[in-house]
Amino acid sequence: MDIKTIKKLAILSNVLLVLGLISLFFIHTIVAIVFFLLSLGLSLFIFNRMFKGKNWVRNAINIAYVIVLIVVVAVLFKMI
Repeated sequence: MDIKTIKKLAILSNVLLVLGLISLFFIHTIVAIVFFLLSLGLSLFIFNRMFKGKNWVRNAINIAYVIVLIVVVAVLFKMI
């Protein structure tokens, strides 16, 4: 993956993060969580592409992502 694509994806991820913060305060919590998860998923994709040869880094990032997803799903079920 070339550096320009990584920069574009990183900018998109940050925009989604800002939209999540705006949604949290002005729209609805569920919409904010969706934006946060999209931003997190895009960041996961970027990191997995950047660290293609280093399996231990990719595994650590993927495990952290799974833990965050479990916590988010638990919070969503608690809210409903």
